[in-house]
Amino acid sequence: MADKKTKPPRSHKPGAGPLVQEAPSRRNKTPGSVPPPKRDLWKTIRENFGWGLIIGLPVIIVVLALLYRATDGFSFKPQPTAVPIPTVAPTPTAGSYVTPPQPAANQTSNRVLFLASPDPQKGQQLFTANPDGSEAVQLTNTPEIKSNPVWSPDGKQIAFTAQNAGVQIVNYDGSGLHTLAYNSFSPAWSPDSKKIAFLRSETAKDGRGPNNDGSVRILYVISADGKPGTEQAIAYDALGQVWAPDGNEIVFFSLRNLVAFTVEPKLGATVRQLTLPNNLGVWFPAYTPDGKNIIFYGTPNANYLSAGLDLNASFLTPTPSPLPSNTPTTVATTTAGGTPTTPLLTPTAIPSPTPMPNQVSNLYSVNRDGSGLKTLVTIEDNNNRSADSMLAAYINNGAEGVAFLSSKPYYRMGPAYSADGKKVAVPLLNKDSAGIQLVTLDGSGQPIKIIAGEGGLEAGTRLNPTFSADGTRLYYLFQPSARDKSVEVRSYDLTGKSETSFAKDNTYGFPTCCGFKK
Repeated sequence: MADKKTKPPRSHKPGAGPLVQEAPSRRNKTPGSVPPPKRDLWKTIRENFGWGLIIGLPVIIVVLALLYRATDGFSFKPQPTAVPIPTVAPTPTAGSYVTPPQPAANQTSNRVLFLASPDPQKGQQLFTANPDGSEAVQLTNTPEIKSNPVWSPDGKQIAFTAQNAGVQIVNYDGSGLHTLAYNSFSPAWSPDSKKIAFLRSETAKDGRGPNNDGSVRILYVISADGKPGTEQAIAYDALGQVWAPDGNEIVFFSLRNLVAFTVEPKLGATVRQLTLPNNLGVWFPAYTPDGKNIIFYGTPNANYLSAGLDLNASFLTPTPSPLPSNTPTTVATTTAGGTPTTPLLTPTAIPSPTPMPNQVSNLYSVNRDGSGLKTLVTIEDNNNRSADSMLAAYINNGAEGVAFLSSKPYYRMGPAYSADGKKVAVPLLNKDSAGIQLVTLDGSGQPIKIIAGEGGLEAGTRLNPTFSADGTRLYYLFQPSARDKSVEVRSYDLTGKSETSFAKDNTYGFPTCCGFKK
């Protein structure tokens, strides 16, 4: 039977060229048509690039992802040098004496430096203001509690302690904030503003340490433009370090042993004990501005002062927020790690020990070799009284500018010199009040007393003294006796014998003078 002839599609006309078969659509497939073979992508890659690319492609993707993260989105920005993560230092009980700088270049641009916290529940920050308290400027705004701010002698920088960070530095205008030394506290500038001496708590060699807490304070020195890790340890069991005016020596003391030492600010230097007559106990030694003498707090009865260190006197520190008059003050103590423990109620009475002879603490002066002892003024006289040394309690519960315990402005107890180097401000303590007294180093004239009851001054505690650059005013921390009043910084006109508020609105802290004007 003859084959049937296939008819061409309607669209094809004779003589129009070869027939091009149209691909059947999915909507109208030609019965019996065969779909084109599917392309195998991996087979194509394998045939053209080989197995190497197939195996290595996932590895390449992972490497690119890591590079993207490491270079911050392929921006290739320079990365900071890795530094050790700071840990919390054991809580120190005191810090260093701070000498207010008085450079001649700053006489027309004075700024008083102080700590303040508008919110008592937050950490204190650094502020500066004019001598009358106007035009206050906040220099720091980080969460760490700040303490012990110290002007550099040239007025260009400020060193301070930051909780859980260490010793930090910031420029006078608030720029350039950085950490100089981790796990450290109580910075003290050298006279040329090129070095800083600071303390660090470390494990005691004997396992006990001077405070019987297993730690000891090590004295370090570092360049002011140095980096963490470049510091050098120069002395063991140190506290209250002060530079000599020529910068060639540092004097410090041991809190428990009540002994003073001197050392050159370099690695491997010999530590020498300051030998004093009558076995005097020594606290907070400081060179006189001319460098010829050393002044210090002392007593003929070192055991009396040492016993006072064990007095639980947390009530000596200011209360940031006002409390109702019928509510007992609570003070949170802390462990070495900075974790609050059970609050302690403010004691209503101090335990009264049996009276001891020579229960008196004085401000003394000696030559740098320990000779030529002179008594300048009495700081506390408890003779014929059954009372512990409040000076010892303030020092032990103070912290000399170290605020690891809380945001409270713990008192600084070291002496402060006037700009001309002729006067020194030191504590004045009696059974009822704590105040300040000004004494001349040559022993002339009567001390000027700034304490409750003198000249009608309001009842309260006055400590942390520092002189204005021109020597006409004294700034200090004032804690009112009345519970409904706030702690504040006040100033005292030494000529007019009048007291005024320097900073209000819950501002408080360590006033130090004076630096550049922003």
